[in-house]
Amino acid sequence: MTAARHFIRIWALGAVLVGNSFAVTLYEQNFDGLTPALNAALSEWFIYRPAIDIVADNTLDIRCQNNTGNCVDLDGTYMQGTHMWSQQTYQFQEGFRYVLSFWLSGNQRDLTATDTLFVRLGSLVQEFNLLGSAAWQNYTMELLGDGSSGKILFDQRGNPNPYVGDNIGIVLDNLRLDEFSLLESDFSGPGGLGDVTANPEPGTIFLLASGLGALLWRRRARSY
Repeated sequence: MTAARHFIRIWALGAVLVGNSFAVTLYEQNFDGLTPALNAALSEWFIYRPAIDIVADNTLDIRCQNNTGNCVDLDGTYMQGTHMWSQQTYQFQEGFRYVLSFWLSGNQRDLTATDTLFVRLGSLVQEFNLLGSAAWQNYTMELLGDGSSGKILFDQRGNPNPYVGDNIGIVLDNLRLDEFSLLESDFSGPGGLGDVTANPEPGTIFLLASGLGALLWRRRARSY
């Protein structure tokens, strides 16, 4: 096989690795295309009673993430905490990891109150306790696929009674669920949940493959 063919094969392998490392977005919602409303419904979600408010930025004393678009008050005007779960059931395939990303802020109105929110991705649950003054922050939850299935759930507890809200809850924006191949990173920790370990970026993999191909080309050329 010629040096040129060696180079082309290794270059193609690098391109395949890069392609396989891209995420597949399973769900994405920034709420900007929705009509602001109190006690609103969301077409892709089941909402108990309902109990969310879709709020336009800079209204009702709320600033949305990045001071633009719409966001969601998770303790709506029904005076009850929100139970909001996805209509879609997701399949968590073995050999893949699933990353749920979302932005949360405190309620922005009762700045000294603490609100509690439970977020579930399949079997994985995380609790958030945010002061009303808490600034916008991006949070992620990562799940290692095991062949099971499940939904996304947001459970905003009332304040102070877990079943009775006060119309002032944690604010949600920019929600996204991505699926990644395990070629991209490793997992550690109990239940398959852990920090993403450092691995070569897709561009680095591609450059390594290209560099190896170039090295083989040079060694082949010197043999003639």
